[in-house]
Amino acid sequence: MFKRVSVLLSLAAILVSGLSFAQQSNPFVKASEPHGILDFARPPNELVPARLVVIDGTNVSGNAARTSFWVSPGVHEIVVAASISMEDSVGLRPSRSKESGESSKDVTIEVKEGMRYKIAGRMLDKRGNWEPVVWKEEAATD
Repeated sequence: MFKRVSVLLSLAAILVSGLSFAQQSNPFVKASEPHGILDFARPPNELVPARLVVIDGTNVSGNAARTSFWVSPGVHEIVVAASISMEDSVGLRPSRSKESGESSKDVTIEVKEGMRYKIAGRMLDKRGNWEPVVWKEEAATD
């Protein structure tokens, strides 16, 4: 009796976790589907370049050269990394005293259909502290 209840509970747990996994949709879409664009192309000089590392739990850092991402409309949790040069910061710890350092920040962004969001980093001080910013929001022309 206890064994049967245990097996049923295990099956129920697997089913629930499977449904939870199925509800997590891929944030990336084709250009022919409803979408907004996260654009990490070169920002103006007063900002630092950034790149998308993770979106909704999906690691995207394998292709660092890619700068534009077509994503489904809605709220997305993203991790953004910024390249911070020695010129941008002073007094970095020795472990980050290379030619350039990189740190990442978690951000929530609401993507609207048909919009392009140009994203970069803004330096907050000379110690390497920064924040991700949408420096331009415009209608996407793909």
